[in-house]
Amino acid sequence: MGWDVMILNTKDTLQSPQIDKSSLPSFGQRQAMIDNLNRLFPNIEWDEDLAYGHLNNEVYVGNIGLGESEKMTGYFWLGIYGGTNPFEVIMKLCDEYRSSAFDTVTSEYITIDKPSDKGWKHFQDFRNYVAERLGNSDKGGSEGE
Repeated sequence: MGWDVMILNTKDTLQSPQIDKSSLPSFGQRQAMIDNLNRLFPNIEWDEDLAYGHLNNEVYVGNIGLGESEKMTGYFWLGIYGGTNPFEVIMKLCDEYRSSAFDTVTSEYITIDKPSDKGWKHFQDFRNYVAERLGNSDKGGSEGE
């Protein structure tokens, strides 16, 4: 479970939640995308088929999902599940690719000038709640049960 952000190959604000991703221009060839991402974030660890890269630079902890097609689609995913400020990575990607970021929790765009952290906060609250519940399960259940 993580906070999912979609990076769209457009600066335009598309209608949500019915984003027509098939109308977006391709990001190009997957290997060129991987090479560029490795330049931007040198510590990405790619899985065997290069569909997902794991990035842990403490500021951002999560996956970059490119899919399996050699020709990239017009979007890719960030699955964020830790770190202190994922907006740094999100905005770096948007700037690099002249793209936009879509928060799948709030169904809103994350803007460079005033990024909303509602989706990130919602995920953190849920993650902390689950961690607390699991931590209490070691003690025979949580309070009130």
